[in-house]
Amino acid sequence: MIRDIENKKINMVITKDLSRLGRDYIETGNYLEKYFPTNKVRFIAVNDGYDSLEDGYANEFAPFKSVFNDMYAKDISKKVRTALKTKQIKGEFIGTTAPFGYLKDENIKGKLVPDSISSEYVKKIFNLYLSGTPLLAIANILTEQKIPTPSQYRDIKNTQKYLIGAWNENSVRFILKNEVYIGHTVQNKKKKINYKLKSQVDIPQKQWIKVENTHEPIISKEDFYNVQSILSKKTYKPREGHTHLLTGFMFCGNCNAPITFMPQYKKGKYYTCCSTAKRYKKELGLCKMQLIPEEIIEDYILHNLRKIAKEYIDKEKVAKSINKIGMGTALESKKKMQKSINEKLENIKQINFNLYKDKVRGIVDENQFIELSNNLNDEKEKYKKELEKMDDEIIFIQSKNKDTNDLRKVIDNFLAFEQIDRNILALLVEKVIINLDKSIEIHFTFNL
Repeated sequence: MIRDIENKKINMVITKDLSRLGRDYIETGNYLEKYFPTNKVRFIAVNDGYDSLEDGYANEFAPFKSVFNDMYAKDISKKVRTALKTKQIKGEFIGTTAPFGYLKDENIKGKLVPDSISSEYVKKIFNLYLSGTPLLAIANILTEQKIPTPSQYRDIKNTQKYLIGAWNENSVRFILKNEVYIGHTVQNKKKKINYKLKSQVDIPQKQWIKVENTHEPIISKEDFYNVQSILSKKTYKPREGHTHLLTGFMFCGNCNAPITFMPQYKKGKYYTCCSTAKRYKKELGLCKMQLIPEEIIEDYILHNLRKIAKEYIDKEKVAKSINKIGMGTALESKKKMQKSINEKLENIKQINFNLYKDKVRGIVDENQFIELSNNLNDEKEKYKKELEKMDDEIIFIQSKNKDTNDLRKVIDNFLAFEQIDRNILALLVEKVIINLDKSIEIHFTFNL
């Protein structure tokens, strides 16, 4: 209808009453006072006696009517939330679809019952993990055996665009950590910001609503807590402040996917791994692992750069080439990221302002306002730190871009480096390709 109005195909809109146009008084007012008059559209609300061509009492009362409609929507939303929370406190399951392994009881509303088929898959996952099988290996086994993923099991038609039966570590971990499988119902993990917005925010764990023994368990509590113990010990945490030198530079020569790093816990080393192969089983024909120690690739790049610098590079030519190609690309990329972060900060500022207006109007209470405002401030601080780091990197690139002599010094100094840092790497290397045969290709930002 909006499109037809703007194409001049419609010159009148008629509704039963004002609430059928909208219950958000701000948006309704925008249509009545701005949009319809601008597009020369006559609006009539039959039951409310409103006609935009007339100057009657009904027209003057319309803004108040819109506010009442908005308050009605807010009141209904509050009553619905209260009713749902009451059900959660009673232990009734209110989700739209039952968790993987369960079905909704057809006779008792809000109760879960084990599904004879998918519950066996859940048991298989727990048994495999307790027997010492890693998460990725479990995902590969499930994929290889063509066991449907939770989303595929719910509705195969909705997952045709995805790889059929392709499990991943996160799916397996989510099932292993879900208390629903020992008979507990845990809800109220997310909530809408307010009744006008569909977006949700996470609720702190201490505010989750957990009711024990609400339905028949699939997994024994002993097995479940043994799994939690193993998961907590095997959770890998990278060294504080550690960033892989080659992150963002390496790509798979077979599928072009980014190369990620996979830690080996016992030796504390990192190995390269195609992200496609890591996520999906290689038998699907997508890609294969390329397990190469991180330090071998770093040494290979360092060796090649030194060799080129010593034997082939015309320093004058390289300096100009980097200026035109490497620095220009790097600077453009950094500025795009800087712009994106600034847009996010501006968006947070606007959300905070709207949140304050909702608080003043009584749409959001004091506690909600404080909680949401604190979350937004945390996000803002995170983006500010990212922006400061981005500014430093842009200043570095720009400083090197001012004088070609600086680039000659970079190349000269590089010959004496024992290690590569990311700034130098970004100036000299465009990307690194890891092929299936574990051969390595380096694409430089300059031409020899």
